[in-house]
Amino acid sequence: RLTYNAMKADETVGRYPDGTTNVFTMNVPTIAKTNIISSYVTAVEQPAATGVRNLLAESANDLNIHYVVGRLLVNGTSTDDLQIKVVTLAGQLVMSPSTSLSGGHAEVSVEQLPAGVYIANVKDNQGRQATCKFIKR
Repeated sequence: RLTYNAMKADETVGRYPDGTTNVFTMNVPTIAKTNIISSYVTAVEQPAATGVRNLLAESANDLNIHYVVGRLLVNGTSTDDLQIKVVTLAGQLVMSPSTSLSGGHAEVSVEQLPAGVYIANVKDNQGRQATCKFIKR
């Protein structure tokens, strides 16, 4: 995340060297190019990183879903059939398998999906549901 204050029309903000945590206001725009140090450079303080949140989104209704290396794992107490929908961040449906819990667990392979970021939602026949976002590498 990059945080910065209002700028003048002849200023830009970027990391220098590229990819580092050092953020500067510069007077030479380098959009889609490597940032360069110019004659006007001012450091811009950045807030401390707060870490990465767990991507598991557990519901309060005793049903949850999470991703583990090529598989979606579902846990819960429901004995209903489960409908799982996997969509891209653009909302395109890419998978919609049905399954049921056995001993409180179910597993669905997502190995066939190309690398990307997805959202998985599981829902039982009584309307209980849980969602997680995952990255398939």
